Amino acid sequence: MRSWEEFFQFGKDTEFKVDGPLSYNGKGKVIERTDTVLEIEVSMPKFDLLGFHIPEAELVIRLDCVNEGSGNHGAIIHNGTECPDSDVTIVSGPRKRTVSPSIKIPGYELESFSFKNEKNNEKEIDFDLVYNGRPFDFDLEKG
Repeated sequence: MRSWEEFFQFGKDTEFKVDGPLSYNGKGKVIERTDTVLEIEVSMPKFDLLGFHIPEAELVIRLDCVNEGSGNHGAIIHNGTECPDSDVTIVSGPRKRTVSPSIKIPGYELESFSFKNEKNNEKEIDFDLVYNGRPFDFDLEKG
């Protein structure tokens, strides 16, 4: 199994900005990053624009990678409610790792998300997610 450092270059205790679409921005912090474990916390504010409403979100994402494909473990804690998942699918490509949970967070249709070390840039990670069938592009920016 390839190391998380290849796809998520920020180390433990690194704080970062979340630069999202349409100025939907937040902040985050790396709780743990080892070869096999990635755990981050992300805080996103309430957001309303042109009839599109996103409630405030406090997230913790933890991924324990054992192998490529299914059978990995993880959890998403959404506003204090933990959603554990014992069958996370992980697919790693050149500089990009895609994660597909097997469970649904109540009220959300998070299909997949990915981390990409764009051009080996030490200060930015491309974070994309597919939510309710639509792709969204975020950047995680250090410093």
